[in-house]
Amino acid sequence: MEHVKVNISDFASAIGYCQFTLVNKYHLGLKPAETMRMVAGRRLHQALEEEDQLVEREEVTAEQLLDPNFDLDLVRESMKVAVVRENGNVFEYVGRTDHVLRRAGRLIIVDDKTVTGNRVPSQLYLDRLVQLAAYCEGFVHTYSAAIAFNAIGFTVVHRSPANEILKQFNGVYDDTLRAFLQQNFQLFEGVYNKAVTPSHHNNPNKCRACRYLPVCSFKAPGT
Repeated sequence: MEHVKVNISDFASAIGYCQFTLVNKYHLGLKPAETMRMVAGRRLHQALEEEDQLVEREEVTAEQLLDPNFDLDLVRESMKVAVVRENGNVFEYVGRTDHVLRRAGRLIIVDDKTVTGNRVPSQLYLDRLVQLAAYCEGFVHTYSAAIAFNAIGFTVVHRSPANEILKQFNGVYDDTLRAFLQQNFQLFEGVYNKAVTPSHHNNPNKCRACRYLPVCSFKAPGT
């Protein structure tokens, strides 16, 4: 039985953007190209992390962590999460959250996205919903014994490269979203195990925007 370590962002891309990214990465061992958007995102996260380091925080006790009504503002980029599942192989989904807050008993996972070219999304894209759901599930698996909360949800913040907030989406991680996530874990694992045939979006625009475009053999017609 193989131990498969999967970055949550790669899982989300395979489910919400194109299932053939899974084939390219895990079956064929291809490496995607770095895009300007990725560079801008890395710079933004570095700036936010440097800004966060200037925030004065008091040391939190174990008792306070277990009090859901005690508000928390955890250090950015400090919380690693994981979900381990067995399905033909052992799949370990791993990631690191951008920012975690607890407000009035509710745990909030904040994810910052960079918007380039003034293309502000009008709705939360599927890959981002899957990514945040996996972060929430990973947080429950990793920290629920040490950090108490009455509910868990997420906020996706779309920012310009200059760190201006352009759009924000909020969501709740409930039983419906958890069931949706479990279905997509099974889909990812089925494609990885070659028990499920990957489906294609057949959208040449998505192919043109994909990081795997230069090396992909599964491009949509008209790309």
